[in-house]
Amino acid sequence: MRESTRATGSNGTVSYDVDLTHFATDGYRPHSAADRNFANIFVDAALDPDSHLSLVLNSAASPTAQDPLGLKRAQFETNPRSVDSAAVQFNTRKTFDQSQVGAQYEREVDGDDILATRLYGGHRNAEQFEAIPSSTQIALTSPGGVIDLGRDYGGADLHWTRRMLLAGGPLTATVGLSYDSLEEAREGFLNFVGTVGNPQYGVSGPMRRNQANTVGDFDQYAQLLWQFQPSWSAMAGIRHSLVKFNSTDNPIPAVSSGDNHSVAYGANLPVAGIAFAVTADLRVYVNAGRGFETPTLNELAYRPNGAPGMNTALNADHSDNYELGIETRNGPLGRAQATLFHIGTADEIVTQTNTGGRAVFQNAGHTRRDGIELSWRKSLGQDTLATLSYTYLNARYTDAYFTCSTAPCPAPDVLVGRSNAIPSVARSTLFTELGWKPSTGWRAAIELRAASQMYVDDINSQAAPGYGVVGLHVGYGFAFGALAVNTFARVDNLFSRQYAGSVIVDETSLRFYEPAPERTFLAGIGLKYSF
Repeated sequence: MRESTRATGSNGTVSYDVDLTHFATDGYRPHSAADRNFANIFVDAALDPDSHLSLVLNSAASPTAQDPLGLKRAQFETNPRSVDSAAVQFNTRKTFDQSQVGAQYEREVDGDDILATRLYGGHRNAEQFEAIPSSTQIALTSPGGVIDLGRDYGGADLHWTRRMLLAGGPLTATVGLSYDSLEEAREGFLNFVGTVGNPQYGVSGPMRRNQANTVGDFDQYAQLLWQFQPSWSAMAGIRHSLVKFNSTDNPIPAVSSGDNHSVAYGANLPVAGIAFAVTADLRVYVNAGRGFETPTLNELAYRPNGAPGMNTALNADHSDNYELGIETRNGPLGRAQATLFHIGTADEIVTQTNTGGRAVFQNAGHTRRDGIELSWRKSLGQDTLATLSYTYLNARYTDAYFTCSTAPCPAPDVLVGRSNAIPSVARSTLFTELGWKPSTGWRAAIELRAASQMYVDDINSQAAPGYGVVGLHVGYGFAFGALAVNTFARVDNLFSRQYAGSVIVDETSLRFYEPAPERTFLAGIGLKYSF
């Protein structure tokens, strides 16, 4: 069941948008019930002719979120609605709540200069109960089977933009600074009470981890956009990033004496591009840039050998990115875009082991992702619209490396071959829809979503099969004075196709598959009142 309320309005200088949503489900599989609440509030105010202020408030909470775990291949094929017995035994579940607020102030200093600043802050709590046997949890190196964390985070960005002329063409220059910080209290507990031989699972037991983590990053950036000819424009920019992580394990009597680890990552990231407007509605472009991705706190959380402390052996990955594209906005073909791309990455961050919801990561060698993205949208007549999007992505390892077959993992012992496919990535994905969508009266649409197979682990031992699913939806809308009424009904996966909606990569227990629901129905009514 989904219930939502939305209110929007404006008095000329102040506009607002408030959206409240509640969602609850018993789940497609046993032990998969969930309850979620969302709130989004946006306010934009013109303070004077030269400045405006925007405020955003977001809140999300999931007080109930059972985890049925993935299924092994035989379970997935014979009974996709089943639940692994470990999920019930350990009462696996995840809950969270998060709230954040942000503000942006922008002021036009004069006709050529704009000063803008952004501030944000928030807090997140999360708790997860995992399926880990008591004999494994009780080891002194184990942080237990319950993860309980709280995060406070915030940041600021200040940038200045100047518009000017260079060689007769408009030039826009932007320079800025940004800073972000996060403080995390990560605690671990046993997921049982009683004795190892006679445990009662699903209950938070004694503490096994008491960790304080901090992350801070400081970036400086500059960008130029220059239209040096009526049909030509160029872009160039650079960003310097420095990201620091620190982790302190506080002592726990009879469990841990405590320690401290730190690691820092830095990079200079250039980007450049050029575009040519063939006509007013047809444009071609080429871009190149360098990317930089540090490990996350979750990726740094566990060491391969099971010992406590941060996985400081992880490096950030670096990538070189190239794209060549063409796009048309109007005309006989409608709105279309085609982009060829190549991404080459060094020190790719990959899963080493993944068991009981706990993932350990390592660096592989080089990877590459080559592909094409196509999109098309066209009106086929009054109120009739056709949409198509397709992506071909060939994502592969270009260096061989070793991964783990068991956890904990003293040393990687399984070869991942050169040219193996990167898991959880479908080579082809497609979405297309044909809809009749007048503003009032009857409306209807048919859609198709399809994806090719995707491997579930780095060694490519198994793959989730490809699939294609059809959806239908109809609706009727009418107005009654100031009240607008919209009714709708839809059916998804019309032919009850069995497929995996997602996979759990490198799951050590071989529970890779998370089945998607078979045929589902949804009906509802929306009411809008204009004051």
